[in-house]
Amino acid sequence: MAQVTEIRLIKRPIRITKKTTIDVAQDENWFSIWIHEAGQEKGLTPCPISLQINQKTAEELMNLLGKFLNKK
Repeated sequence: MAQVTEIRLIKRPIRITKKTTIDVAQDENWFSIWIHEAGQEKGLTPCPISLQINQKTAEELMNLLGKFLNKK
């Protein structure tokens, strides 16, 4: 598992070719995201990518998501 220590806003083309699912869990210190392999909408095959964010990083992500949601 990897602790996210920095979030960078970049300009990169976004291409979506398959669907998948994520699992999330949280406790008092961490919010964790487990990503399943592309094409695994049922979440059967875990991908080696997982992220753990603390409260500070979660606030940064929340601000970016807020900007994204407010564009509509």
